[in-house]
Amino acid sequence: MELPLTPSDGARRTPRPVLPLRPPREQTRRPLAAGLLVARAPGGSAEPPGDAEGSGADGARAAAAGLVGPAHVRASDLERIITTQVGDDAGVFATLDVAPDELRAEPRVPVVRYLLTVSADELDEALALDAPGPVAVAVRGGGITVRECAERAAAAGRSMVLPTGADAGDVADFQSSFVHSDAGYLAEADDAAGVVRVLACAVAGISGADVRAAFDRPDVERLLALSDMAADAVRQLLLGVLVPEPLAVAAELAALGFGTRGAAESVPDWYS
Repeated sequence: MELPLTPSDGARRTPRPVLPLRPPREQTRRPLAAGLLVARAPGGSAEPPGDAEGSGADGARAAAAGLVGPAHVRASDLERIITTQVGDDAGVFATLDVAPDELRAEPRVPVVRYLLTVSADELDEALALDAPGPVAVAVRGGGITVRECAERAAAAGRSMVLPTGADAGDVADFQSSFVHSDAGYLAEADDAAGVVRVLACAVAGISGADVRAAFDRPDVERLLALSDMAADAVRQLLLGVLVPEPLAVAAELAALGFGTRGAAESVPDWYS
């Protein structure tokens, strides 16, 4: 039975609006690229473009809000770092520049992931490395394909770093290896356009779309229209994007619409 809009008391009432199942995208606090940008090198430049004391720095910090991820440090420096340098609750990425047995099982600053760069003939040893935390391996030099690296890393349950030099076929093979792995992966990018390409390929890999097409023609509008649930799924697969200067790349991404929408999030103090 349908209820009348005019109740028996004669008072005219406005129907209650139907609420959406999730807030509109413009109010989302965690953008697709939330917390993904990490300095490529430990201790790498995090200086914003422009005058560090002027509006250029303020603008860069505002644009980076929500997009800049953990600090990148050397594992040998972990004991000298204090939490006020990276944020009270923040972890760090740490490049393994010392033997794992020289590191504390519980460093003073939590390590999100250890990063290790090896040659092709060192890959098997790296994948079997006993470290005090999760490890992501980057392979430099020839002698092995991106596909073989990804297959071996995914089989071992280890994360891998997708290099900037990978072509469309390499990225498609890489995605096919990691999309069903719990290990996740990191990627390298030289600029905001590279980050967008990485995001587009990750989304294509998860959704079963054509990764090669996403590599060649990243669809920015589709990325910006992703639901929060889909964006969270991407961030579970793509653990970080290593870029030369996170603040500069964050400003470029914000200009493309990837910045935080709604209430602003703070930039970590260590990027001051």
